[in-house]
Amino acid sequence: MSVAGDGAAWIHTRHDDGALSITLNRPQVRNALGLPLVEALLIALDEAAERKVHSVIIEGAGPAFCAGLDLGEMDSKRDADFVLQLLRIEILLQAIWRAPFQTLALAHGAAFGAGADLLAACRLRVATAELKVAFPGVRFGVFLGTRRLAARIGADAADRVLGDGATLSGAQAHALGLISEIAPREDWPAIRERFARRGAAIDPYVAPRLGALLAADTGDADIAELVRSASRPGLKDRIAAYVASMRKS
Repeated sequence: MSVAGDGAAWIHTRHDDGALSITLNRPQVRNALGLPLVEALLIALDEAAERKVHSVIIEGAGPAFCAGLDLGEMDSKRDADFVLQLLRIEILLQAIWRAPFQTLALAHGAAFGAGADLLAACRLRVATAELKVAFPGVRFGVFLGTRRLAARIGADAADRVLGDGATLSGAQAHALGLISEIAPREDWPAIRERFARRGAAIDPYVAPRLGALLAADTGDADIAELVRSASRPGLKDRIAAYVASMRKS
């Protein structure tokens, strides 16, 4: 199945014996998270819950897992457009974080910004050694996924990663605990199969409740922090200044 818009599929999905595979399908922009892609993912996750799947696997088509916030058509956007975009991304991340099924991210190339948050939200996270990971949100004054990152790697490590603004390699992310396993892409079919078997083996009463028990429910507080930080005047200008600084460097 594909979830499409404007003549192109935003995602590709495949069901197989209780497992759902989702492929982000905007390779031309490295699967950046624009609103149509975010909404397509939310629809797919809702349908997965309705169908009572036990496993969801997320990966990206093309050269990268996910480049983060979609900055296309930036000149025509207002602060409010970016606030809405970030809010819907946070809703998506929370849906994955406390999903009633196990989740696996298979990441390659890059996971930047909201793409890194998408990676961190999944229960298991497999990546190639060449993966590049960065969380630049604090550079333009936005709290997105901060508590989830701290839950994955600890508060002190999260403080260093966010404060330094450094880009992590797959190996560095693995050492911190952000990545569960390093594996080349040729090993991913076996990892998918192993993951699906794991999900199928979990008791059907326990399975839909396990994610909620493993992940702290700070959703309302996270949304409040995001809205407060993102709704300050000048968000678009702060994002543009960050992008300009990255281009110079």
